[in-house]
Amino acid sequence: MVLTWCLLVSTLSVQAQYPMRVSAGLSTFWINGANPARETLAFLGGGFSGAQTGVAVKVAFPEAIAPFSSLPLDVVLFAETIFFRGRERYPYPNANLYRSFGIDVASLSVGLERTFIHFSSLTSAFAGMEIRGALVSRGLFEQRFVRLNGEIIERNTYTVRTKSTAWRLGLTMRVGVRGKFDPDFAMEASIGYSALNLLGRQPERGELLTPDPTLEVQERIVAGVVSSIMILYYWR
Repeated sequence: MVLTWCLLVSTLSVQAQYPMRVSAGLSTFWINGANPARETLAFLGGGFSGAQTGVAVKVAFPEAIAPFSSLPLDVVLFAETIFFRGRERYPYPNANLYRSFGIDVASLSVGLERTFIHFSSLTSAFAGMEIRGALVSRGLFEQRFVRLNGEIIERNTYTVRTKSTAWRLGLTMRVGVRGKFDPDFAMEASIGYSALNLLGRQPERGELLTPDPTLEVQERIVAGVVSSIMILYYWR
């Protein structure tokens, strides 16, 4: 996958009719639906209840292909890592129980994008779709019990590496806007919907983004709202 990604970059940069666009910035993934990755760590869900942040790099080759003469499309390569982090605290008399779980999802995507509206010479809107290959790392689960016994604080920590790494194939659809603030630079923001594991699911491994498979008998699709905000450079 990485080799193919690099080959596309080198080939399309020659074929593109206009300057290559290179973007870098922040991205988020907000899981929705009835997926256990959102549930509390007390029941060994993932604890990922809100938007999870990450970093992303995007390379676009404007009008690199044209299936129809009136429909030139940009080829887009998208590399992203989302850092999923769940942290919870359970209070007790004179004590606190802390649970945390972290897992990283790195992905490489290839897709097509179309700029469909030009609001002015500086601003435009686009829509696109990407095939997403995602690598899910091993997670790290930690439990700490902190008790105040008089003036003495007692800590008991339990840490364990969770399920093995996994490779999945998914799909992302997004829309966005782009606005220049310099001849060579622009801001780009997008929002969309993505599924991490449309293909390659393994029920025997359990759910994709939870720490323990003991009570799990399937791997449900992990889908959610994605967004990004990036600084864009027109590579000439």
